[in-house]
Amino acid sequence: MSEFFLELLTEEMPPSHQWVAKEFIREKVEEFLNDKGFSFENIELNTTPRRIILIINGGLKAEAEEEIVFGPPVNIAFDEDGNPTQAALGFAKRMGVDVQDLLRVEKEKGEYLAFAKKREAPDFLETFLPFLRETLYSIPFPKTMRWNEYRFSRRVKNVLAIMDGEPVEFEAFGLQANRITHGHRIFPPFLWK
Repeated sequence: MSEFFLELLTEEMPPSHQWVAKEFIREKVEEFLNDKGFSFENIELNTTPRRIILIINGGLKAEAEEEIVFGPPVNIAFDEDGNPTQAALGFAKRMGVDVQDLLRVEKEKGEYLAFAKKREAPDFLETFLPFLRETLYSIPFPKTMRWNEYRFSRRVKNVLAIMDGEPVEFEAFGLQANRITHGHRIFPPFLWK
């Protein structure tokens, strides 16, 4: 089973900001996973005055999809002798196959040539990380703090991102994600294992 873990370490956020972040991120992440067809078991979102923690448990895999692309009607695609016309040849060429590899599909207005186009399943990290960055940047906090070109409830000090125990290449708020987390302020940071 796969697991994605994200921790944002911030300066102290008020409780109202924690609640806004928690609800907004949970809603957006769940919507994204469902829209893209990624399987998952649950989404955990926790906040403290100095942290936002997102954990996604589950398969985090999407199924390859099949899309039917329709071409010309069969009566236009073939002449009286059953030979393919330019319409059939052009459609087959556009799909990158031979005419005999095309399907005949019955629709309301008659029979059409069609092609079943397979789309590869999207990679979770490739599609999720850009979405996650945009989601974090667009949390509707009542008030925000600005530093450099970034805006957030409070300044973000560290980003920890892990997928299945391995660090993830992710950049947000001018910080590169790492494997380091911080406990109480009087303790030194420690490495996530």
